Amino acid sequence: MTGIGCCLPQVTSDFDVIKQVAQESERLGFDSVWMYDHLQSYDGPAEDPFYEIWTTLSALAAVTSKIRLGTLVLCNSFRFPSIVAKMSSTLDRVSNGRTEIGIGAGWLKSEFDAFGIPFVDATTRIESLREAIPIIKSMWTQEKTTYEGKYYSVNSVYNNPKPVQKPHPPL
Repeated sequence: MTGIGCCLPQVTSDFDVIKQVAQESERLGFDSVWMYDHLQSYDGPAEDPFYEIWTTLSALAAVTSKIRLGTLVLCNSFRFPSIVAKMSSTLDRVSNGRTEIGIGAGWLKSEFDAFGIPFVDATTRIESLREAIPIIKSMWTQEKTTYEGKYYSVNSVYNNPKPVQKPHPPL
C-alpha cells in the first residue's frame, strides 16, 4: 500500500490523544496510521505511559472507518506467529479489511530484559522470523495449518474467521 501515513503518539497517558490524531488523520485524507510494537518508550524514560499496539489498534478500528491500521513493526519475539496470525485476522475483521502488518526480528535488548523475554542472538531472531512468515500466511489463507520447524510448530491449527483482505493483509 502506498500513500501518506501518520505514526501515532504512543507515549501518553490519555487514549483520547491517540484517538484524536487517528480520527484527524482520517478526516484529512491520510491513507494510514501506524503504531510501533514496543512495550515501553524506547527513546524516553521507561516509566512514561505507553500504549500497547494490538489493543490500541483494535480500539481505533471501532472509532475510525476508512483509514488503514498498520503495525510498524511487530517484534516477532514478543508473540508466537500463530498468535500474530489470529490477532491480525481478528483486527482485519473488526476493521473491515484495513490491517497492514509489518514484522521484524526485534532489537531493543533492554526492553526484552525488562519484560522477562529471552533476548537471543541476531541470527536466531532472524531465522525464527523466517519461520514465522509462512506460518502467518498459511493461517491467513489455508483451512488449517501444520508446520514443523526449528523454532516453531503448529499442528492442524484452524484460524477462523479469516482476514477480510484476499489473499491476506499486506505483509
